[in-house]
Amino acid sequence: MQEVALFKDIKSLLAVISVGLTVCSLPSFSSAAERKLPTWTASEAKTQLDRSAALLKRQCHSNNKNSSQCYHDTSGAIFSSLHLKDYKQALYYVNNYALPQYFSSPLCEEYYYYDKTHRIPFQLNKWTIYAIINNRLNRHKVLTREQYVSGYLCFTFFNNSSSYSSISGIPLSRNDYIQSSNSFLPSNEATTLVRFDKEISTPYSERWLQIAKTVKQYNKNVALQLELSKNALAQAKRRGYPEQYIMFLDSLVSSDRNNLVTAERAK
Repeated sequence: MQEVALFKDIKSLLAVISVGLTVCSLPSFSSAAERKLPTWTASEAKTQLDRSAALLKRQCHSNNKNSSQCYHDTSGAIFSSLHLKDYKQALYYVNNYALPQYFSSPLCEEYYYYDKTHRIPFQLNKWTIYAIINNRLNRHKVLTREQYVSGYLCFTFFNNSSSYSSISGIPLSRNDYIQSSNSFLPSNEATTLVRFDKEISTPYSERWLQIAKTVKQYNKNVALQLELSKNALAQAKRRGYPEQYIMFLDSLVSSDRNNLVTAERAK
């Protein structure tokens, strides 16, 4: 059983996470070895998660960091510190142990608001983890807006250089990844999802299709999209949300405004 590394302080922990997430890459779906069942028992996995979470919480609070940052650091570090080696093992622990307790960071409320604004029935945490894992397998693939927003908000380590975007090589411009939404899923990814569903016994493919239809619907109405983005930005400013999130929403407003101009010219 692998032991979770102990860190003297949160700064060194985040430094290790930065390096680990940058250099780490999960194996490909094509290998039979990676699809074997998890090697840890349920109790062993829970023990490791609890130990990691407790350590991080103590360090965050001892450094007078607020609760949101503490839980945020905890959620990001738990996934990294488990040293999981294949996607099935990773999802097994994340779905059964990490998500219910540790991935409900108060900092993720910003995403939930954005989610409700767009009326997209979207489950943040499982999809964020899946996006991270699958993106390591397919560096060329393009993520949906919802995956990107959730990853950007919940895996940016408070001005640490290893943001979700830099780790995964995802561009910051929404136009760079939303363009694929018309086709939405490349054929190889659709195949991956079906195989993934059968192995994990979770209806992910149905969820993907539901989200795909919703994203397509909003993309067809650029005026509505601009209005939604502007409302989300105004609300974020009123609520005093983090600067990074406000900047991100501001970029969405600019992008939507440009899209609207382009659409008007094309009429």
